[in-house]
Amino acid sequence: MVPQSEYAPATSRLLSHLIGRYFPREVVTVVEGGADTAERLLELDWDFIFFTGSKRVGKIVHQKAAERTVPVVLELGGKNPCIIDETGVTKEHVHQIVWGKFLNAGQSCIAPDTVYVQEAVFPQFLEMARESIRPFYGNDSEKSADFGRIVSQNHFDRLVGYLEEGRVYSGGRHKREEHFLEPTLLTEVDPKSRVLQDEIFGPDLPVVPYADLDGLLNELNAKPSPLVTYFFSREETVAQKAAHRLRSGAFSFNQVIRHAAASHLPFGGVGASGFGRYHGKAGFDTFTYQKVQYMQKPFNGSTVQYPPYKASQLGWLKKLRKYLF
Repeated sequence: MVPQSEYAPATSRLLSHLIGRYFPREVVTVVEGGADTAERLLELDWDFIFFTGSKRVGKIVHQKAAERTVPVVLELGGKNPCIIDETGVTKEHVHQIVWGKFLNAGQSCIAPDTVYVQEAVFPQFLEMARESIRPFYGNDSEKSADFGRIVSQNHFDRLVGYLEEGRVYSGGRHKREEHFLEPTLLTEVDPKSRVLQDEIFGPDLPVVPYADLDGLLNELNAKPSPLVTYFFSREETVAQKAAHRLRSGAFSFNQVIRHAAASHLPFGGVGASGFGRYHGKAGFDTFTYQKVQYMQKPFNGSTVQYPPYKASQLGWLKKLRKYLF
């Protein structure tokens, strides 16, 4: 059973058509509908539930599954931090971050959510990031065939609202009727603002300076654990230090997004970003369970296994054990 989000009706219809064309209904079925449909599905007796979505809905799924002791995997996203130290601002690194953030107009669960830049290279990063957007999407990203639109009106309004919570360093232009919001860099953002608390899931990119890496790591560890932490530096030992200290589903050094495309690597969150792993063998292990089958080897029988027991029998049983099991 593959339930689909009501926020992406075109994708839902396409999946329903393709899966119905190639798979029998009793093997895979696509279910379309809104929250009411999802609630009814959760009342059924499933063997296993895999859910991708928001933390709010994930908690509901988890609670309903627990009532029936149904195992679950939750992939809930989160605010993926991207950290750049004073050695990490290079043309290639900035290209990586800009590409990963604005891929699918930022609507990716593993997109860099907020970029934390060492204050000594903060102005340099901002300028390089702004200059990296243009070769990807041209002078007018609205006309780019490679830049998408926001999935729904509600999401669009939320993302545009974030623009009021900082200074628009680059971008910010939007058209409500087309669900278009251009790639946007935000600075001077209040730490308590929604854009630094909510998962963005769109093309708003807050860029925040930091002075001390240890202090930043402590600050991030006090937040809910994300799906992935990105770290950019020329110093591998510094990155390893951050990897050991930070809690997240994955830690990616000097690249974004691509770790999720490696089929041999397990993928998933931890804590607030979910639990369970899939992709490759991890996915096979997740969706199966070990069933033990035991068969007694031929044995002439003995009363030794039954009480009452004698101390003299212990040594004999130790020798016999390897033939019994």
